Amino acid sequence: MKKMVLSLAAMILISFTMKSQTVDELFAEYGQAKGVTRIHIGNVGMMFASLFEDTMGVDKINVLSLDACDLHFRTKADRAIRSLNDAHYETLVTVNDHDEHVRVLTKMRKNIIRELVVLKTKNNGGEIALIRIKGSIDPAHIRDVAQKYK
Repeated sequence: MKKMVLSLAAMILISFTMKSQTVDELFAEYGQAKGVTRIHIGNVGMMFASLFEDTMGVDKINVLSLDACDLHFRTKADRAIRSLNDAHYETLVTVNDHDEHVRVLTKMRKNIIRELVVLKTKNNGGEIALIRIKGSIDPAHIRDVAQKYK
């Protein structure tokens, strides 16, 4: 009985330390770290961009590049990204090509994409990028862009 209680306690402790993060937590934690390159284009920037190009309903874009961070930090981020399990997002596509891994997640409301998140990692602490696009994006626009670059 004592072994069973200790085993159960160990499993609970491990589950707390292995808790997967949400998309918001990933961007909050890794966006403020030393060495991270951050790019943010807000509503005003997207409004200005719409004067020259169709922004397809995109309101904001956030990009984080962890390439300049130390190896230990990139390895930790890689594990967090790969274990990401956020119930608010649905996986649109996953690509595993040699040592590169890409996941595209979407958050939809009433058949409109509210967020599109791209998570890119490379094995062995290589390049890591997190991209978050917010707005009211018609899925047909995504199809049109995909067809354009086919």
